[in-house]
Amino acid sequence: MATTEREFQIERRRRAWWLFVLRRVRGMNQSGVAQALGMSVNSASTIGDWERGVADPSIRQLHDLAVLYGVTLAFIKSPPETDEERAAEQLGIDLYDDDPAAESRPAEAMG
Repeated sequence: MATTEREFQIERRRRAWWLFVLRRVRGMNQSGVAQALGMSVNSASTIGDWERGVADPSIRQLHDLAVLYGVTLAFIKSPPETDEERAAEQLGIDLYDDDPAAESRPAEAMG
């Protein structure tokens, strides 16, 4: 089954959010994660890119992150909804609407 661009972007945004949260819960900084993955300290910017959804870790890096954070690979590879998404759903807001003006419109105007 092919993944649409929208689904890809949603998954990437979720993964970024969860990578950030998991790192913080583990009390680590980006340099520490880079070192734990066998990367140079200067690779902290790469970790930041993953956490912002600018880039994606390789499958091997996803595996290593799952081990480091104590979660399953499936959790990171196909992450669940975020708190932000659940809150937006309650408010009737589509976080992934392609219309940038939609964010400023009230929920009833979007229907």
